[in-house]
Amino acid sequence: GFILDKITEEPIKAVKVTLYNNTDNFVEYTDENGYYEIKTSPGTYTIKLEKIDYKSYTDTLQLPEEEVYWYNKSLQPLNIPPRIKIIKPEYGRLYIEDRDVFPFLTGKIFVIGKITISVSAFSEAGIDRVEFRIDNGPKLVDRKPPYEKLWWYSTMGKHTVNIKAYDKYGVSNEISVEIIKIG
Repeated sequence: GFILDKITEEPIKAVKVTLYNNTDNFVEYTDENGYYEIKTSPGTYTIKLEKIDYKSYTDTLQLPEEEVYWYNKSLQPLNIPPRIKIIKPEYGRLYIEDRDVFPFLTGKIFVIGKITISVSAFSEAGIDRVEFRIDNGPKLVDRKPPYEKLWWYSTMGKHTVNIKAYDKYGVSNEISVEIIKIG
């Protein structure tokens, strides 16, 4: 059978397909086309479909004798927001012209000149885009990893950088970091 995403109707790879009854237990995973195949004897079975970021599904099947039985299903994605982590700049560091120079015991981020803001973003559904916004200024969008933007303008003082990642379903997550420009 085939397992598809209920919203996008795209195949889902690596879905765990478990088919079992009182005596048999079979486990298979879907391929990149969402396809799986389990060979078994006729009888009544329970089928369970499991994948991270999707609602699990369980059903009872009556498999007939000497026939190929196709079981296709669409799984509902969960609205799990993407995970975001700031890679650069790191807290408690001084950066001069985009280079990490030395630590500051204050735990704050200090910058002289330009700085590349770099994040990792992950969602089982896939990342559509990452948006960077400095002090509620214009959005800067990156659609391909590594997700990063070079920040070279601004006045001295405290600035807030908001980073928002969207998965391909439009589910988002946002984090922010405070940077102190001292030159």
